[in-house]
Amino acid sequence: MRRFSEEIKLCHRGSFIAAASELKDTMQSFFQSSKEASNDTRRQWDALMTQIEPRLWADYRDLITTDDGNIDTVSLIRWCLRHDHLQQALTLYTESMPAYWVDNGFVTITERGTKMAQMRKDNEDRREPIFWLLTAYNPQKVKRNKGDEEDEESMMQALLSKEQKIASEDNTARNDAATTLKKIFSTPLSPEAAKERLDGIVSSLKEHHLIIRNETELRAWIEELCAAKSSGQGTVSVQSRPAQICRSLIPEIEGNKNIPLPSITAKIDLSGETVSTKKIWNFFSDLKEAGWGKCLCHIEREPSFKLKFLRREGFIDAPMTDAEMDTLIGNYQALRDERNQVNHARMDEGEFPTAEKLRKKMETALEEIDALVKKYKH
Repeated sequence: MRRFSEEIKLCHRGSFIAAASELKDTMQSFFQSSKEASNDTRRQWDALMTQIEPRLWADYRDLITTDDGNIDTVSLIRWCLRHDHLQQALTLYTESMPAYWVDNGFVTITERGTKMAQMRKDNEDRREPIFWLLTAYNPQKVKRNKGDEEDEESMMQALLSKEQKIASEDNTARNDAATTLKKIFSTPLSPEAAKERLDGIVSSLKEHHLIIRNETELRAWIEELCAAKSSGQGTVSVQSRPAQICRSLIPEIEGNKNIPLPSITAKIDLSGETVSTKKIWNFFSDLKEAGWGKCLCHIEREPSFKLKFLRREGFIDAPMTDAEMDTLIGNYQALRDERNQVNHARMDEGEFPTAEKLRKKMETALEEIDALVKKYKH
């Protein structure tokens, strides 16, 4: 039990699972010994068990009664969640899931995928090819590598060509989105017209497997500012979403030599209770496309794009449907980002501002994994 207690604190995945399995075996032997003891010894056992058994069962029932010979990662994550070890559960989840997917038949690497990983990853990178593909490979990051044999060289050249095409399409789609967003402020639009314009941007990006990570926030403040402008509202509160976006954006642009501040910036006074709607509008109207693309509209690949690309190119086999893949990777990315946010000690709240929201997200993610295990485990 001492080792298990220590591993809860350290949360090293392999040794944590090993310690949990060891604890299970020890406790099962302990309970079995109490049943097989002599009468005198049994009376001593009974007295001891009366004191400690309720606590042991309350704390460790889930681990002791699992049907598996060894405790698997998901069982241990659930135990951590039930006992409020949220950060340990989060660590286990983010570090263990790629291997868990492989072990349960969601994903398998092909011979072609093994060759590609061996030629692409750095020589000092000791990760297994499948783990490297799932966690480190980036189809948008063009990297020239050649194989030693003619067929390998041909494969890598074809891959390079596709990666270059992806990178080019990615840049074009991002630039087009920034240009279209800026045009919203060329003439006053109603909130409905602005929404339609934003719908078009989202739809166009989706064709390239791109999403706007901050879409909800972006829609909210743009539609709010369009409503104020089109209705002739002279001022907006400095606490309004458009004013707050402007307030946070100004110092960010000042620190970026490649994005000039709009000339109207000097005339915007955010120290009072209200600010001119026209000045806020003109600020966004005059902001260069680079400002929209880099600071306001955060575009990224769909979470499951890489996995679908690897499957399409024959580097992995994955029997999941596209919808199942979207859910699996979407959950993993959301929780991985939360884990990274904790590690980076960022000041904002992240996606899960309360422990209960994080717990529910992890429980939902584990339920989705249970369904996939039932469907695909060999």
